[in-house]
Amino acid sequence: MHVKSYRKIAFYTFSTCLLSLLFMFCSSAKKVENGFVYLEGKDFKLNGQDFYPVIVNYNSDLKADSSDLWGTSNIAYEDKDEYTKKAGELRFKADMQMIKDLGFNTIRLVGVGEYIVENNVAGKWANTSDKTSKFIKFEGESGEKYFDALSNMFKTLDEIGLKAIILVNSFPDGNAASEKYWTALLSRFKNEEAILAWDYFNEPLYFDSKNRKKEEVYNIVKKWTQARREQDPNHLFTIGLTGTREVFEWDPNILDVDFISIHPYEFHKGEVAGEIAWYGKYMRKPWIIGETGFAADGDSVSYDIQKMYAKKFMQHAINCGASGFSWWQYKDVNWHSFQSNFLGVLANKRTTKTSNKDLVVNGTLKPVAYLFKDFNPKEKTGPCNCDENYYNYGDQNMFAVKGKLINAKTQQPIDGGTIVAWSQYFGESHLTFTKSDGSFVLNGNYKLYHFIASATLMDFYRTDFDWDKVTITTEKGVPTYNIGTVKINPLQLQNP
Repeated sequence: MHVKSYRKIAFYTFSTCLLSLLFMFCSSAKKVENGFVYLEGKDFKLNGQDFYPVIVNYNSDLKADSSDLWGTSNIAYEDKDEYTKKAGELRFKADMQMIKDLGFNTIRLVGVGEYIVENNVAGKWANTSDKTSKFIKFEGESGEKYFDALSNMFKTLDEIGLKAIILVNSFPDGNAASEKYWTALLSRFKNEEAILAWDYFNEPLYFDSKNRKKEEVYNIVKKWTQARREQDPNHLFTIGLTGTREVFEWDPNILDVDFISIHPYEFHKGEVAGEIAWYGKYMRKPWIIGETGFAADGDSVSYDIQKMYAKKFMQHAINCGASGFSWWQYKDVNWHSFQSNFLGVLANKRTTKTSNKDLVVNGTLKPVAYLFKDFNPKEKTGPCNCDENYYNYGDQNMFAVKGKLINAKTQQPIDGGTIVAWSQYFGESHLTFTKSDGSFVLNGNYKLYHFIASATLMDFYRTDFDWDKVTITTEKGVPTYNIGTVKINPLQLQNP
């Protein structure tokens, strides 16, 4: 064949491959070899088939004796704190079998992957010999033992037939030791099929102490992902956000991750419904419920209420376009409050057999545990409706701030903008959203002194005001301050 013909074929082949790669990158689809979960549009796929992650959060610990290290369940799940390696790994396996029996196909593994920056350590473990807590140096033999412990946990997941989202710390302001850890972690486990995704950073609203501009956040996450996709092309990446309040800094649509995980909880009636509806309407990326739950002890709060909550919001998430659903957490604990203690699908008492006669778990199934096996993620029962109190989910009505958000560049109203205002000394706050015409009314049972407004892919506006120095009107019997028209600039980001 003529040399020019070879060149033409090579050019067309190169062009076709390049276009295919660009399409895959731009569509956020991540097709990889069989065994790895990837995305097509907003749908997770596994081996060419639909894969809807039905997830339970599982808290884990590292344990050690004088010679070895292993991963097992968190001590809060158990009734004693001493296990041999064999017993500890068997405990983990039994829990994984129960999780599989209940209809979950994925766990979010919390506790063993979070890098601790102090003294360059990879994790904290309980020494079963002398009952002291120590740190694992991320270097040499102890580092290898740490990775071996993780590897054994992943082998168990493979055996049982579960995938895992692994919560691993990142540091927004950079940390050389942490990045060394990430490089070693991804290198070791880039071919591990039990892993669905790496979860970079948990709830920046609570755990990122700095105030950041969105442009800074955009660049931080982009840098993380570019480096880590080169190290690990097989797995997906996510970040866990508390909800719509993150839009002021960690705006979900600017984060260079494969999907977003949101963590809505019902602190006020209608809050979770509103959070999910907002994501359903304004989120461009694939998103899942990464955490949610409702505490019930079967006494002061009935198990039936917990079950009703789960059933309602599993379906609401489907109706609003969520690509996965996750419950916090696997088992009740004894931590610092009722709300934290009784969120499990198992009560932490007595024992229960799994489908494997050799594996028994500590704990008793609550009624909520039986919902997940029959859950049909393909069955929409209606539109993504909001509760009646979507714009005032706290049902507060003693004071109000009203106004309108518009795009400073186009002069068009901003639909779905988020507004938060605080009491005088920041002790209380409340949130609302703008309507399609950009208007909003933010209510509270206290005077609102501090005000911030933003929208996804938009900058933010912040101000303070004193009720003694502004003009107050009474509207529907409520003292109201009209803040007027607030203009917000669109973000200038490259390919958000």
